[in-house]
Amino acid sequence: MARNTIREDRPLFDALCDAAKSYREGLIFRIELSSVTLPRPILLSGHNVIDFDLDLRSSGFSGSLTILVSDSAELQSDDRDGIITMFRQKSMLKLRMTIQAFRADQDLNIPPTPIEVNGLVTESALTEHVAKLGNDLLSYRRYFLRFADPAQVLWRQHFPCELFTQKSLRQVIDAHRTTHIMVEYPDLDVGIVQPMIFLGCDSEHRKSERASFYDLLMWRLDEMGKVWQYDYTRKVYQIHGIKPRPTPFDIIPHDVDRIYAYYPSYPRYQKNVLNDFVSAVQNRPIDNIDKVLGIRHDHLFNTEIQSEFESEFQKRTKAFMMPRPEFLIHYRTFPSKPYFPNVGVDFQLDLLDFSAEDIAIPFEAQRELCRVYRITLSGRSDETDIRQVYDGLVPAKFHCHTIVFLELASDPELRIPPYILPKYPVAIEGRVVSEVGTSTEETYQFYPDPRNMLPKYKVMIPLFANQIITTPYHPNTIPGQFYFPLYKYERILVELYFDRAEICQFREWRATAQLPMETQGDQLLLGKTPINRTSVQHSYENEKPVFEIERLNQFDSELVKIAEGNLLLQVGIPPVGVTTGTLVGRKIVVPLGMPAVPPTGSPPLPGGVPATTQPGTSGPRPPGPQTGPQTGPQTGPQTSPQTSPQTSPSTTPPSSTPSPSPSGPTTPSTPRGPQ
Repeated sequence: MARNTIREDRPLFDALCDAAKSYREGLIFRIELSSVTLPRPILLSGHNVIDFDLDLRSSGFSGSLTILVSDSAELQSDDRDGIITMFRQKSMLKLRMTIQAFRADQDLNIPPTPIEVNGLVTESALTEHVAKLGNDLLSYRRYFLRFADPAQVLWRQHFPCELFTQKSLRQVIDAHRTTHIMVEYPDLDVGIVQPMIFLGCDSEHRKSERASFYDLLMWRLDEMGKVWQYDYTRKVYQIHGIKPRPTPFDIIPHDVDRIYAYYPSYPRYQKNVLNDFVSAVQNRPIDNIDKVLGIRHDHLFNTEIQSEFESEFQKRTKAFMMPRPEFLIHYRTFPSKPYFPNVGVDFQLDLLDFSAEDIAIPFEAQRELCRVYRITLSGRSDETDIRQVYDGLVPAKFHCHTIVFLELASDPELRIPPYILPKYPVAIEGRVVSEVGTSTEETYQFYPDPRNMLPKYKVMIPLFANQIITTPYHPNTIPGQFYFPLYKYERILVELYFDRAEICQFREWRATAQLPMETQGDQLLLGKTPINRTSVQHSYENEKPVFEIERLNQFDSELVKIAEGNLLLQVGIPPVGVTTGTLVGRKIVVPLGMPAVPPTGSPPLPGGVPATTQPGTSGPRPPGPQTGPQTGPQTGPQTSPQTSPQTSPSTTPPSSTPSPSPSGPTTPSTPRGPQ
């Protein structure tokens, strides 16, 4: 269940952000721009910067930058402007930028650490101009850049469709990391092995449903109640089970203009969790003492396992939270001691200093430590010199806005970045697995899940290296009075979700099930193989309906056939001229490219069920004694011609018995009998 729904539309909050006053400040920039093919960076200073915008969040950052770079008198020359070479190539651009104010506060004993970001460029543009400097022509270019942290840039372009079995979420993340993305896992839950994890990212979806790997990961962490944080000092990402307690940081009260306390909209509805499983129907409310009667949010869930419902209810109860107050700090100067999100601010330490600056601290902010979860910085230069004549140590003047967003340290809100909800399920073909009988026997088998003992199918997914997943063992679209489990190697369509799967469609006829179209026949096949089975068939011969029931076991055949004015009862090997029930026209089909018994020796079943056959888990088809030799595995379908059943009437056929040779016949013997 998605928890990232509390702060969706907050117009008052946005208005408070827009009310921040601007201030004029001298800033020192150091900008390094490089590419993969040109690793040597090009250095720029604050006098190249026209405007900038930074949005630093606890989960990562994004921003934009406009710079001005002069060139030589030759308008198309690349002598001085090395950035143009990077822009004209297709290599990925890397940006490193540091910002700090040009002043020394008397309270500071050591130089402050500047704000530093290391990101990747997502978009770029340029425009070229010509100016006059005395009698000389001077060309210059204005560059526009947008950038963000590496995880956003790379994973938002990453759309994998991949299946993992017996892997943990940590292993999945590590499998899709690059050298630009480093992830740490203080939380141990992401290391728990899961039966299956399916990444269903499709770039062909419409924009509102085009979830990338980054969207999918944020959605999953939101579902699990985990915290995604970016460490601005070490340049690594971290996944926490709960928010770590922030380290207190001493801000300078003289830099602050004012502090707002914002109270989000509180939920006034009654939350209910409903189980619609017919044998365990439940409607359990989640307590909300501030609800308004008649207003409700209902969540539907389906399970026959009480413990699963209890777990879902506990997750929903934990996710349902009353929002806490938030705080906004508007700055009147650039922070003398810059800091990053995830640090703590203890207003109790500087109450007197804030009071001396005529700044009131909100009541809630005084009661406990506050955590910084977002910082926005923006500025526009009023410089007019377009030459690179400064070394960067002299500040450039900017009109700036600075806003800091805080929350209480006890606030459990995850602050997951906005994401697109992944679209599940994804339909992919598979084949049913059964370990009962030989490779040519179309048997069925179910496996009890050790967690709840519910029966499960095993399904092999050839697209993903024949990995085996489990699906529910239920009738699917067949009415319950028909017990027809899926047989070995049956080709099916499976709907894959993130951590589960369901069978939704059957995609091929069983071997020998199809009848010639001219007979307009219908057939029901029961049993293991084309020569060890029972069939029920209705067809037309000479435009007259014919109904027959046939039992076949190797060369032993029993047949009941009802035709126009005729009733045929046949026991044993058919007499001369009767081809129904013989090997002629029969074929044994093993799908091409499949091993004889793929499950044998395969990895354990997801969820811990061993791959070996469990006693008592097969269906009610015990293998009977064989009356002939076992049929070996086939490499492809046989192409013997299909013969039509006998059309001559016979009202009293005699019983006949098979006469196999000691070594096992290869063709049925034909006893003498009345013609």
